[in-house]
Amino acid sequence: MRKMALPTVAAILLISAAFVWADTPGTFRGVVIHGPDITPGWMYLKSTNGQPRRVGISRADVVYSDSVPAGERQKLPAMSIVSGVEVRVTAQQDKDGEWRATKIEILTLHAIEPSERSENLRAT
Repeated sequence: MRKMALPTVAAILLISAAFVWADTPGTFRGVVIHGPDITPGWMYLKSTNGQPRRVGISRADVVYSDSVPAGERQKLPAMSIVSGVEVRVTAQQDKDGEWRATKIEILTLHAIEPSERSENLRAT
């Protein structure tokens, strides 16, 4: 009876750990790009490794970094999320593997080409 309890407890712990791990947020940087489609509530980023990433942004808290001058900020930070803007995203993956942002920090508003910034993004 005791030999069966150990595998059962181990299985329960592994399953519990998988659920906890699934809710762990990830943080990544990138440059907003035009994606293959335009879907409200979603944006595409070109990440530091050059790969595009789709992120759900409908429930994200959008803020400006201290590096963005006050005179360049809009009243609603979300209005500044346009192609070429560099952002840092905190997100979680849902059960389908889609990233859902909880926070978007706008790092720079200046239109930049993702290919020009890819080397600098790797360094941070």
